[in-house]
Amino acid sequence: MAAMLDRRRFEDLISRTQSWLELDADILWEAGEDGIVRVRRIMNGRSDVASLVDGVSITSMRAADDRRSLAEILCERRSIRRLRVEFDSGSPDGLYVSAVTREDDLGNSRFVGALAEGGGDARHHSRETAAMMVLMRGARLREERQRREAEAMLQGLRLLLAQDSTREKMEQLVSLVCECIGASGACVVQRGLDGRVRFLMPRHGAPGRDAERALDLIAAGERGGAAAAYDAETATGRCLQNAFGLDGRHFAALPLPLRGDAAFLLCATRRAEGFLPEDLDFADRLTLLLRQALLLREEQSQLAQTAKMAALGQMSASIAHELRQPLNTISLAVQNLEILLEAPEVDGEAVASKTKRVLAQVERASEVIDRMRRFGRKSAGEQATVLLRDLVENVEAIMHHVLLRAGVRFEADVPEGLAVIGDQLQFEQVLGNLIQNAVDAISGIGAKHERDEGVIRIRAAPSSGGKGEISLRVEDSGPGFRQEVLARALEPFFTTKSAEHGTGLGLAICDTIIRESGGRIELGNHEGGGYVALVLPRAPG
Repeated sequence: MAAMLDRRRFEDLISRTQSWLELDADILWEAGEDGIVRVRRIMNGRSDVASLVDGVSITSMRAADDRRSLAEILCERRSIRRLRVEFDSGSPDGLYVSAVTREDDLGNSRFVGALAEGGGDARHHSRETAAMMVLMRGARLREERQRREAEAMLQGLRLLLAQDSTREKMEQLVSLVCECIGASGACVVQRGLDGRVRFLMPRHGAPGRDAERALDLIAAGERGGAAAAYDAETATGRCLQNAFGLDGRHFAALPLPLRGDAAFLLCATRRAEGFLPEDLDFADRLTLLLRQALLLREEQSQLAQTAKMAALGQMSASIAHELRQPLNTISLAVQNLEILLEAPEVDGEAVASKTKRVLAQVERASEVIDRMRRFGRKSAGEQATVLLRDLVENVEAIMHHVLLRAGVRFEADVPEGLAVIGDQLQFEQVLGNLIQNAVDAISGIGAKHERDEGVIRIRAAPSSGGKGEISLRVEDSGPGFRQEVLARALEPFFTTKSAEHGTGLGLAICDTIIRESGGRIELGNHEGGGYVALVLPRAPG
């Protein structure tokens, strides 16, 4: 739309320029809806003519042949060229007017025209007009571009400051960049420190096998971090097309430098002329906002990892207890082996039995360590199919001793084969946090609660809202949510717990993770306490 409007203005400017040049103008003027003439430019030293027409109404200018007013003629014809006019108050002979009627954005009529005295050397008088029109055209185009850029930057800032998830912000900002530079498709790719290339947008899919080579070619031709354009017929263009599925005649790569990672916004256009240099320069400036969205995504990921490490620290006592049991068993078994080996006759079956027991306990301890190491690993944020029953079983194993020490019974009702789309490590972190919050609520941390029996139930079922979603609901037998708490529970740093039990970041981080996965969190109360439901996109198939 911006390109069409720009072309329309340019064509209109050319038409008016030709009219004025053909007229050999001495005065350029404009008049508003009131019809009062305002002189905008004096050429050829004709200040005498300017003083005659400035402030005069176009109703007082009359055609020399039929005495009709200029206002009447313009309303009828919309434009006139080289019409001889006279003034009611008297005027020099041989004054000619060219003018057009235009409407502004509010629908008000405006008149633009030129006035010249007949006779003289047209070529001599038109030189200043031609030079002025070239300058006017350049200034008008610069003004329009700056206005459009300012509007686009303002819209980008609104998107960046909105309450949407960082993934939604990234998609909206990429769409804005494409709209401003005339791109028909785009993707955001990232090469991590491990060398792997992955899509940040779109959410699903994987780059082709030429992805690493394509990014190497882009990096080799990079001009100080500026955008670069490629023809689809070149080797680099074909490589980009094959690696990232771009469809177009020309491609552009805009660097998005992050901490230690290389990321690029790749755009395609079907226009024969490709990407204009000024479009790419503006895209470089606009992608500053996209970089901020990606940095915000990184910060949220780091915050989630920090919260995960804090959770592991809180579970350290339970982990130590879970490891102490197999270690004690191993110690007793080794002592028995020593006794058996010191006997005059070694009982081979007894030794084998004790050895088998030691190995079983070593395997049990290894499982505990592997589980905790996996829980503490930083997620790559990749979307995959997650089986909810496996998810719940993994988290229950991690939280087992937390539940045992608090005397809370754990129940799960998750049908076999029920699956969602997301990152399993992130979902485990979220579910672990919800179970810890439920244990705290049952134990009276953050709210007064007369406890009878502590129960946490996890239920999974298709969401009642439909739309291909699944609800994973964590219910507890605690006091439930007070109404004023429900309204603020997902706010960062809001907590009802004391300082030693919480920072108020847990549920806020969970909300960020779930929204990044295309889901949402719902909170409420049931008959026996409170609940938190994770509504997630269902896996296809």
